[in-house]
Amino acid sequence: MNSFENLLLLCGTHHPPVDQHDSAYTVEELEEWKEGQIAQSGTHLSAADSAEVFDHIRRSLAQLTQVDVVVELRVGRMAGGGMVLGALKSLRRVTISEDGGATYVAVQVDNRGFVPVTVNAAGLEFSYQRGPEHDTFHLFDTWVDTKRGRISRGAGRLSHHDDMTWICQSDSVYAGLRELLVRYGSLPCYVRPFAELATLDPVRSDEWLPLTDLAPYLLPDDHPDAPFT
Repeated sequence: MNSFENLLLLCGTHHPPVDQHDSAYTVEELEEWKEGQIAQSGTHLSAADSAEVFDHIRRSLAQLTQVDVVVELRVGRMAGGGMVLGALKSLRRVTISEDGGATYVAVQVDNRGFVPVTVNAAGLEFSYQRGPEHDTFHLFDTWVDTKRGRISRGAGRLSHHDDMTWICQSDSVYAGLRELLVRYGSLPCYVRPFAELATLDPVRSDEWLPLTDLAPYLLPDDHPDAPFT
């Protein structure tokens, strides 16, 4: 019943009418359709073409099963009753003449794959020298679903092709850096974002950024306690 001899491929438009009105289509007519399909199918694929097709299928299946999560360091500012987020250097520097709205450091976690993931936490890693090992970190406890306008705490679920942004007020990050300054006598040189995933290894940015790139968003330039020079 399910052998190749009884197989006839039909499109979605014509498949239901043939199945539902079998008396209207004779066996001879359906066999003619199949003979026409075979005649139009051309020659068999070469070994090279077959390998290319199989490789394409393999890569397509891999995209459906592999976790693909990317993290990015961002900064934010309260403005107009909402939060404006952008990449470093995309927002204006903090100055005394600003309206006093809170500023934030943020880590955007972007799920670019098809596998849903749970993000337990996100934050910043600081290093005193560029290298594979981080020296200390600062965890954020709040995240924003910017698409749905929702603010949450704790772990969050990311569906496929979705993102979330973990936020922390700039003065809290600054306070953490002050503790490092007291503890080690100097500030770290580099910073990068990371995210902790449930049941998976943490995801980190491949690039360490100079801490001086982030410093302008932590305190105003003329703040008496600002150690960044």
